[in-house]
Amino acid sequence: MVERGFFTGIPLNLLLAGDKIDFPRFSPEDSVLAFVQNHGKGNRLFLLNLEDRSLVSLLSDEGLSSGTAYGGGLFAWSEDGKTIYFASRGRPYSIGIDEGLPSPLPMLEGGKYFAPTHGYGRLLWCVEFKAHMDLIEMTNGEVRRHNIGETFVYDPSVNATNGNIAVHGWSPPQMSWNGSKIFLITDSETFPVCGGTDVSVCQPRFSPDGSRLAFISDETGWWNIWIAKADGSDPHVVRELNEDHCYSTWVTGQSSFAWLPDSKTIVFTRYREASIKLATLNVVTGEISSLPLPKGTYTHLTVSNDGQYLAYMFSDYRTFGDLGLYGLKSGKQSKLIQGGVVVSDTLPFSRPKHIAFPTRDGSTAYALVYGMDDMEVVSAPAVFVIHGGPTGMSMDKFDALKQFLASKGWLVVAVNHRGSVGYGRAFREALNGNWGVYDVDDTIDCLNYLVSQNIVDPTRCAIMGGSAGGFTTLLSLIRYPSLFRAGVCLYGVSDLYSLGEETHFLEAHYDRVLVGTLPVDTQKYFDRSPVFHASKIKTPLLVLQGEEDPVVPKSQSDRVVESVSGVVEYRTYPGEG
Repeated sequence: MVERGFFTGIPLNLLLAGDKIDFPRFSPEDSVLAFVQNHGKGNRLFLLNLEDRSLVSLLSDEGLSSGTAYGGGLFAWSEDGKTIYFASRGRPYSIGIDEGLPSPLPMLEGGKYFAPTHGYGRLLWCVEFKAHMDLIEMTNGEVRRHNIGETFVYDPSVNATNGNIAVHGWSPPQMSWNGSKIFLITDSETFPVCGGTDVSVCQPRFSPDGSRLAFISDETGWWNIWIAKADGSDPHVVRELNEDHCYSTWVTGQSSFAWLPDSKTIVFTRYREASIKLATLNVVTGEISSLPLPKGTYTHLTVSNDGQYLAYMFSDYRTFGDLGLYGLKSGKQSKLIQGGVVVSDTLPFSRPKHIAFPTRDGSTAYALVYGMDDMEVVSAPAVFVIHGGPTGMSMDKFDALKQFLASKGWLVVAVNHRGSVGYGRAFREALNGNWGVYDVDDTIDCLNYLVSQNIVDPTRCAIMGGSAGGFTTLLSLIRYPSLFRAGVCLYGVSDLYSLGEETHFLEAHYDRVLVGTLPVDTQKYFDRSPVFHASKIKTPLLVLQGEEDPVVPKSQSDRVVESVSGVVEYRTYPGEG
């Protein structure tokens, strides 16, 4: 039994060291693995030779970026493996892997290009304009728009045998995880294959032989793997499982599953208790085989064209983000590139424990608790950390802030309130109409549960969160002014009335799903906007805000800081998004 106090902790410079690696992709002939690495001054593209493990920086000057608020999917191989297409600050380029200088590609003015896809001689880009997106094709120097009749267009896939295109699309007021569709584009017509206003789908992907189309759908209540014929007919779930197989689609380029070259097998992610496991799925028989890999999170799956290897990004509580390789036939696992902090058994990393707790209305919510380890914890000082989104999730992956605080003796409680991803559609959509209610209630109920178990000291609790998590933080301090000793709001939402006018157009209608429709629900908007009640905040509050944030603009923090009656410290960061 131990009462946690303040310990020496893990040095902060060690936790913040290293570069983020992302988006591995095998070359068509499998000899090279391309990936993106962020050195703090932007994304650079690297080529890793899989035979001698030599590493080449393909782009040293042009930083990969979408130029948009969300982005993702920054590059793609050409079919012949001689060229890479990429986006830099929203402009499209190509570069030969044996050359060295990028070439700008023709573009429609006013659009920001990102997420290229190449197949069957077709080069496709997701392009963001002021208030909508288009799917743009470049062929022989000509630029063509593909109109699917939706505001947002994500993740196109080209059938390698006939050139047909499958793409993910949706329109306001839906977000992609509330209602979206998979469309098939042929030379003669464009039509929806699956999805709808109350079904969420994502990540369309043709099989290597072009005979099948795989995607993820929550029509069964969970994001499961579905299969259709290549012409879009006969869409059906392969195995109905009470588990999610993907994350919410905020950005393009997610790869939660990948085809093997036999066109019958898929390797996919399985979300369980805030971690991600990997398995293979036979789409004909429905047979599932788990891969014997360590616990943690696995993202950005890519399979070599010969079916020998699976590459992925791996992270856990003490691993920043490694580029890993798994032999699908040999069963051997290896680390290709280590990202960030050095794994060491001598440092006091905290392995999170997943807990379920009762809510005041008889439901159940969840949390990851850092600092409990294998010992019985008594009367710990605690920091409650609320994730953003709010359709997001606290996961068992590396988090420098959580590890730093836990190593200092804090019990860190990352709350997965109703509305979080990873627990099925019903849990995720429970927050619809209840944002500012269930997220706050579940946080407080989590605190009270841990106090009832004599794990947390109710007189030594703090709360913090960013974006939507900052919104929950502010409302918790307003409604429970004596419960927390300190609060930290990072770029938090404070004014629901103005948010839709000020935020990026992807989230401009998000509040209609989460709160309600104006003017009918005016009272809800007033009651749940922290800016109108910030005078009730007596708890010492730290507010941090990037001056160039396109999603939660600085004005949201400016107004709440002016209204707080207690002690408040406000720091802004020039140039930060």
